[in-house]
Amino acid sequence: MNFLVSFLKGLALVAILFNSPSHAFDVNSTMELSREVITTIADVSLNENESGDLIDATVYANNDNRIIKIDGTLIKEIGDLLDAKKNGWEVKLYLELLRDKEIGSVFKVTAVEILSRENRLSTGLLRTSTTPFEPIVAASKRELNALFKAVYPYSSDYYDVNDDCYNRAQFWSRTHQHLQSEKGVERGTDKVFIFFSEAYTSKFKHKWWYHVAPVVYLKDKSTPFVFDSTFMSSAVTLEDWLSAFDGHTEGKCLKINNLEDYYRNSSKAICMYIVAPMFNYVPTDLYRSSRLNNWRCSDFRKVMGFAAPGSRTTNTSARWSDAEFKYLMPKGCQ
Repeated sequence: MNFLVSFLKGLALVAILFNSPSHAFDVNSTMELSREVITTIADVSLNENESGDLIDATVYANNDNRIIKIDGTLIKEIGDLLDAKKNGWEVKLYLELLRDKEIGSVFKVTAVEILSRENRLSTGLLRTSTTPFEPIVAASKRELNALFKAVYPYSSDYYDVNDDCYNRAQFWSRTHQHLQSEKGVERGTDKVFIFFSEAYTSKFKHKWWYHVAPVVYLKDKSTPFVFDSTFMSSAVTLEDWLSAFDGHTEGKCLKINNLEDYYRNSSKAICMYIVAPMFNYVPTDLYRSSRLNNWRCSDFRKVMGFAAPGSRTTNTSARWSDAEFKYLMPKGCQ
């Protein structure tokens, strides 16, 4: 019976993706509704009335893709968030779920705790080379499908879903990088980030501001395919992936080059996307002159509830921390 339910759900997902390209997936449906978030801050967008009084602010958290608001009366907390953005500090956000007839469901900041007043992360700091690998280029659709199936399947009904897209994308990218190195070549994935402007999230009551997944290519570097097994049962073209997440502009997202471009366009009701090397982990890595390219080991370990890659074992209780999978963890985290 469980197999039949999973099979029918899979058919429904395929039908949604390929028959209704205007349908946008709700990324939050796969997320644990965590009320505490440890994160660095990508941006704080202030919302003032005509008299110049502060009404509230939108908090763009690197390590949480949900729309997060903070009331304009929390002046000290907003100041702390602005300082955290400016200086690269890490903070803990305490949240409550707010439901409003006009804006729908959003998370609201009730308190801010600064964890590190230095331009570094507070736990398990890992720095890595930012030199991109040559991207993986599949010679055929058959090889492309084999690459997609080389990592574990994802099912929100089976696996621990208390994770985030940037962690899943990084694990998948590292898996492919290692499998390539086993073949004697230094290649890796790229990644695609899709962003939604503040005007878009406000107009369409959208609940999240970004999503990310790995990218490989078919036959040449001009034909990108996205590997997003959280939501798709196979590799899909970049165009189909964008359409699947953008339910209002028919996937006609604006291609941008860096995060500065995102904020410049945030007053327009559009989606945007960036294709970048796999070392870009969270949105602030995409600043033109990024100061941080840091990953927390603790972030990686959040997804240890997932079974390890199926190409290595059929043991569904395996963990990324098991000895035989140690190669998948960055050396600084082992």
